[in-house]
Parts: sequence; C-alpha cells; structure tokens
Amino acid sequence: MSVIKSAPSIHILPSYPLLIAAGILLDLVYNYESIRIFDKIEPLLKFLSFLGLGGTQVVLLALLLLMSYAFSKGSVLQGRVKRLIFTGIAAVAFSGLLVQAIKHMVGRPRPRLRDLWGIAGPTFAGGFDSFPSGHSTTSFALASVAAFYFPHMRLPVFVAAAAIAVSRILLGSHFPGDVAGGIILGIIAGKLAVRWSEEYLKKRYGVCMETAKGPGKKDPTA
Repeated sequence: MSVIKSAPSIHILPSYPLLIAAGILLDLVYNYESIRIFDKIEPLLKFLSFLGLGGTQVVLLALLLLMSYAFSKGSVLQGRVKRLIFTGIAAVAFSGLLVQAIKHMVGRPRPRLRDLWGIAGPTFAGGFDSFPSGHSTTSFALASVAAFYFPHMRLPVFVAAAAIAVSRILLGSHFPGDVAGGIILGIIAGKLAVRWSEEYLKKRYGVCMETAKGPGKKDPTA
C-alpha cells in the first residue's frame, strides 16, 4: 500500500525571523490616523475581515462538506476534500483557542489606544487583546491545511489569507506585528493539525493522504 505524501514536520523556517523583523519595523512606521485613506475601500476590507472569522470559516467548510457529496462516492477527490474539511475545522478551532489564550496573556493594546509598546500582561480588559491577530491566525492555519491537501491551490489560498491579514491592519484593528505573529502561529497550528490528522488516518486506515490514483480507484477514508 503506497503512501503519496506524509504529514509535514514542524520546524522554524528562515522566513519566520524575517517576518518577525518586518512586523517590528512596520510597527515603528504604523500610524493609526494615516489608515483613514483606505476609507473608500472599507466595505471590501470589512468583507475580507468577515471571511477571517473562525465561525465564518467553519460554516464555509460545512458548506463544502455538503458539496463534496456531489463527487463520486469513495473517490480519491472526495476523500481528499473530506480530509481538508475535518482537518481544517480542527485547525481553525485549535488555532482560535490558542490565539485567544495568548491575546489575553500578553494584553497588547489595540492601535486605537495609541500605545505601540504597551503590554498590560494577563487581562480581559477591552482593547487589550491585539497580539496576535486572531483573523490572521485562523486564516493561515486553514490556508496551510488547504495547501497540504491541494498543493496546486497553494498560491491562491495563501494570497486570500494574506488579504484577510492586511485588512486587519488597514481597518485599524491590529498593528503589523500582530498580524506577523498571527501568520506564524497560524502556519504552525495548521501544520500540527495536518500532522495529527494524518497520523490518525495512518493508524486507523493504514493510509496517509491517498492510497491510489486514477479512474476507478477508491479511497477507504472517503
């Protein structure tokens, strides 16, 4: 029984320190008042932000699950889509809970409070939950899962996640550093979700990703 692809290993890529550095540098030049120049595209930014909500993402995955039944039952494509859906939901839930815990432990003020380096520490006070960006975290967690199961969609899913992340900066909801932190946390959470999912499938079905390709082939996990 052949294995097409194994779950990814979790490691810090060289791009992560660069992303952190970029976030810090952009924080230094970020001006809450200057983002008002983007008011004309605020409806678009709010729509992107809506797509970045964990609840919205779970609903979209549930709709995709219903659509998946249009595929041939037991097909490799249906099995792969189902893995994306259930692993995606797990990734969004896991990353969402993780980011909320970190937000309230750090207690960084939102940009509207105009305190760039202020850290309140553990708190549930309103406006002190800026780092990291929750929308960026769940969006990149889901994008990481989607990119694993459908590698040819890697570019569009990460572009979509990046657009959601940028919308949070332009709406004045987060500093760039918050978004950078969310991106890193989301990618790691997404990779962990894939690893756990693939390890479970391997133990239960003896497969990882898919066991066959081509017309007439069946997927035991579909």
